[in-house]
Amino acid sequence: MTEQGPLEDPSDGSHFAANLWRLVAAAQRAGGDPLSDLASHLSVPETAAGTLEDAITAHDAPLTGFGDARTLLEGGSGIELLRAMKSRAKRDLGPEQHDPVRRRAALLAFGLVLSATLVHHRVLDTRASRESVEDLLLALCSAEVPWIATLASKALGVLATIEG
Repeated sequence: MTEQGPLEDPSDGSHFAANLWRLVAAAQRAGGDPLSDLASHLSVPETAAGTLEDAITAHDAPLTGFGDARTLLEGGSGIELLRAMKSRAKRDLGPEQHDPVRRRAALLAFGLVLSATLVHHRVLDTRASRESVEDLLLALCSAEVPWIATLASKALGVLATIEG
């Protein structure tokens, strides 16, 4: 067995869609919906900045350690770097994550990386359903942080042109 580095994802990602739907179902049973929660935090200027910080710059944030995440996401990073960023974001999307702040940050990070991958590479790099990806991108479109809303909007446009 080989030792894996901190950015390598030992899975093929096939469990993500199932985990996302389990997370949504559990949140709905508990009286909340992660996408609605994310959208509500992003649509209020006072909470949007904090939610973005939780995803990008806070200690142990999903996108910490990759350099300037906004530049990487807007600037057309290589697909392998985006996949490493996505893997890092996925670590806090599993059903074992009970901290709503970390889960929200991970969902935002995951959505940002999916958006960048769609916009810059025209690739839908997830096994999640198109419908769940659209829902996530729509949640990001509500952001009071203009670059997030713009990136997600562009990603929705690209998604509409990709077969699949």
